[in-house]
Amino acid sequence: MAAMAMGCDNATDPDSDGVTAGYAVVRLNQFDPDRFAAGADAVDEFERIHAEQPGFLGTLGVDLGQGKQIDINLWETEDQANSALPTIGPVVARTLSPLMAAPSELIGTGQINKGAVGEGGSIAGYAVVRLNQFDPDRFAAGADAVDEFERIHAEQPGFLGTLGVDL
Repeated sequence: MAAMAMGCDNATDPDSDGVTAGYAVVRLNQFDPDRFAAGADAVDEFERIHAEQPGFLGTLGVDLGQGKQIDINLWETEDQANSALPTIGPVVARTLSPLMAAPSELIGTGQINKGAVGEGGSIAGYAVVRLNQFDPDRFAAGADAVDEFERIHAEQPGFLGTLGVDL
């Protein structure tokens, strides 16, 4: 099963660390592989309607295998994400829900705190997904260590960047 990855051209600012202020909705979806493969038209319809919503920037989809997928929906603002729910909810029920092996699980929502977008605004490649919980005081005190880690990480061949979301 291929992961969805839509363009995010307006999510970046060349003068920033890779993203402008933004909002993300993070979900774990588990699709039935056979129904998902047969439901390409339904997935296309959902993606088209999702992309038409004001403030929608794109989706970063990570294929975890065996029908599981992490989807990170990127929005300009929280208000725009919430305003789209009355439109998107029925579309999900009609198009994606019949393809799922289990209900979609909301992992969390929050402000985007860092990000990376590839050439041309698209995101492609291999992703590692982690849920980190930091003690705010210790994290603030360790800012130099975090900077050093990010510098070393960025120097690794093939590393495209990190998308961080405060949940």
